[in-house]
Amino acid sequence: MELKKTKPFIINRKLSNFYYVLFIFYFVSCKTNQTNAGTKHEINYIPYYLELYKADSLRMIGENEEAFKKLDSLFTIYEPLNYSVTKELVYYVKYAASTKKNINYKSHLTNLIAERGYPYKWIIQDSDLMNVYIINGFSKNDIKQLDSIFNAQINWEYRKELKEMFTQDQLSRGKLIEPSVDEYNAKRLIQLITQYGYPDIKTVGRLEEDRIMLGIMYFHLSRIDNYAGLKNLLIEKLKEGKANPFDIENMITSKYLLYYHQDYFGKIDRETNGLKTIKFDVPLDTFNIRRKKYGLPSLQFARMKYDFYKNNTNP
Repeated sequence: MELKKTKPFIINRKLSNFYYVLFIFYFVSCKTNQTNAGTKHEINYIPYYLELYKADSLRMIGENEEAFKKLDSLFTIYEPLNYSVTKELVYYVKYAASTKKNINYKSHLTNLIAERGYPYKWIIQDSDLMNVYIINGFSKNDIKQLDSIFNAQINWEYRKELKEMFTQDQLSRGKLIEPSVDEYNAKRLIQLITQYGYPDIKTVGRLEEDRIMLGIMYFHLSRIDNYAGLKNLLIEKLKEGKANPFDIENMITSKYLLYYHQDYFGKIDRETNGLKTIKFDVPLDTFNIRRKKYGLPSLQFARMKYDFYKNNTNP
């Protein structure tokens, strides 16, 4: 199947001077980032994820200034991802504004939407974040326009095919066609990733909007012939900041459960009344070493994060 390229986004000539300048800034910024990507092609995002968990831990215990410093230092090396687990870029700009830090607000606020796909509807629901946009000269219309820029760069045909693949993944569970569907999905994923890039948010947008769960599909691919090839491709994309650690976790966990009936990365045991304990049948450090290798948080952080969200209505 040959995917169609999305139509280019056409800017209305009557945009405000502000938005025109903003668009030029965004265009130049993208070019700069592409250049930087070319010169920093060996950057490995696994340490980035590990440092994010440290910053998030500091934030959860009220050490906001130290958390900000860690992120500020991290962003001098890496382009921020705004990882769904930590939402580091959102936190960074909000804390910077509340303490009057001197950062490049225009760049970060623009990239949060146009590069990282943070939706307009989430911004207007967050009064603190919306205020950061307002005090830095962004109107609601400017935010909507950036939202449109992001949506215009999405490869919708790619996303449509992923939706069909996930649908077949679900329909085939427990049926005779299950192995053949898994083989097809794995081969097609490798083809799509090789040709169009990894299906991250910049490429296909927010997959959850179409109820596409890549993690579940990865979990079902433990028996495929080319398991090693797909796993190595995901690790490569993880280091590039495209795939996320939980994609890898699902593939490896499934393989280990299939052959050894054990959890490779350990797990948090949750009961109806919340989180009870960390369950493990090997030393805890062994699990954490395995997790660290693939950019996953420690089991202690996972428990801390769960308790934090459980006890905070507005984390």
